[in-house]
Amino acid sequence: MQRFMLIKTSDDFGMGGSSCTELYCTILRDASLSLRTCVNQYEYGRFFSKSIRGIKVPQQFLEALEEMEGISSQYTVDEVLEALFAHIPLFAIHTKVFIRFSESKLGQDFFHKAYPLVKRINVDLPNDFFKATSFFDAIYHYVQVWLTKHENLPSGEHQVLNRSIIFSSSR
Repeated sequence: MQRFMLIKTSDDFGMGGSSCTELYCTILRDASLSLRTCVNQYEYGRFFSKSIRGIKVPQQFLEALEEMEGISSQYTVDEVLEALFAHIPLFAIHTKVFIRFSESKLGQDFFHKAYPLVKRINVDLPNDFFKATSFFDAIYHYVQVWLTKHENLPSGEHQVLNRSIIFSSSR
């Protein structure tokens, strides 16, 4: 298991002293994720919330993030995903792309069909979250156009933005 802090709110000063809220992510043994918050009351200690476990797909991550008290109201999803990119870059990118496709039922259906294929792509990513996301937007667009034209998902080697991408239906 690997646990890391994703984001920390600024200090809040109140009658009970000062505190902040931290969002932790854990990569579990089965490769799923767990999210939980921790309220750090500097004078009285740390208080962890119950974890939301078993996060395997972007939609589950976004649903869990909405439940993280003290975080979802202080940070945008993009800010959290940008922090996640430093630890789990591909999952952060796929989650950002999912947001775009989740705006319609047709988009959601396409994403759920393409995600198992696209998540297996092995490619060097740009170091910048937004550049990497733009690149994967292009890959998903390519898959969408291919699916519309050929009525099946691409397989084998294809060129996307002058880069060789190998689509493999099983691994």
